[in-house]
Amino acid sequence: MSGTTDQPSKIQQRLDHVFSTPQVLLQELAGVGYLTDMVTAHAVWYAYKLDRPILQEGPAGAGKTQLALSLSKATGMEIIRLQCYTGITDDKAIGRYDRALQELFVLAKREEQMDFSTLRKEISNRKFFLPGPLLQAIESPTKCILLIDEIDKVPHEFEAMLLELLSVWEISAPGLGTIAATTRPLTILTSNAERDLADPLRRRSVYLMVQHPTPEIEARIVSLKTQALPIETHVFIAGLAKTLRIFSLRKPPSISEMSDIAQAMELLGKTSILPEDRELFLPLLAKRPEDIDSLRLREKFSAIVIQAKDFVTRAKLHLAVRQGRLRKEVLQLKVEQIRASQDLQQLLKDLEFTEFPGTILREMEAETGRLGNRSHA
Repeated sequence: MSGTTDQPSKIQQRLDHVFSTPQVLLQELAGVGYLTDMVTAHAVWYAYKLDRPILQEGPAGAGKTQLALSLSKATGMEIIRLQCYTGITDDKAIGRYDRALQELFVLAKREEQMDFSTLRKEISNRKFFLPGPLLQAIESPTKCILLIDEIDKVPHEFEAMLLELLSVWEISAPGLGTIAATTRPLTILTSNAERDLADPLRRRSVYLMVQHPTPEIEARIVSLKTQALPIETHVFIAGLAKTLRIFSLRKPPSISEMSDIAQAMELLGKTSILPEDRELFLPLLAKRPEDIDSLRLREKFSAIVIQAKDFVTRAKLHLAVRQGRLRKEVLQLKVEQIRASQDLQQLLKDLEFTEFPGTILREMEAETGRLGNRSHA
């Protein structure tokens, strides 16, 4: 008995620690490999403290689902997932009666000559009801994470059904009536913005606009998974990701796909990608026929690789300025001027990153004026 009573208290102690402050939450998420910013940490902290759902909206592959997975790792909370899709019904989300079990029960009770009203009452018992993810989450004996993934794929009617849960934390289950939550789950909704979500759902949520990561975060994520590669390669991968997402690909690469590319480089013993390596990396870079054709057009792949290398060059220029090897004015030079200077090229070739250039990458990102919070793993 002591084991069953101790377990919830241990989970609650862990939750009390992880959600003690946004700063602690940020550190705990980083500890399980989820790198994000204080905007995201505060949003998740608010959601936990105020019993509000989190609505994450952004492009596919930007790491939205990973937030729930990482919170589960950091806290020990179970994840209960409702994967949304076109045509999903309430019984898939809430639950339904097990018809086969009900029929077996009726057959078993036939010899007892049970009257119809009693039999009907018996087969309407909760023990014959198969709970769906929503009911499982609110009846969990300990606080859990309810992940409602890709909510933008369901119609407005289904979305409206969720409002009851997110407003008063109870569900109207067919045949069972209204069931109040035993515990209120930490609810995370994700949307790829394929359709506009209704304002009532947005109003009830703590909102996070999720974008692809900054170069700094992307480089750090890649470095966690390919620690044998040099720092310069991690910066190159961040520049490659940034460049690929600027180009008109129908499906820009996700964070996980960029990590795959880095791991492939590690397997091949490569620290950089050359234009002639196109066919080696094409299966990882492009996942649609039109994107493959696009990257094979003329010198497009070469141009992407060159821009990624230019990103590394810019980072090294910032480093040289910090070390006092170059004057700050060099940062104003155009790419063509840098390429044409043999002295600069030699200096940059000899220059190595001895530590992760986080501050430099943040400065470079600030120069682009790109805004928005980014949450990733």
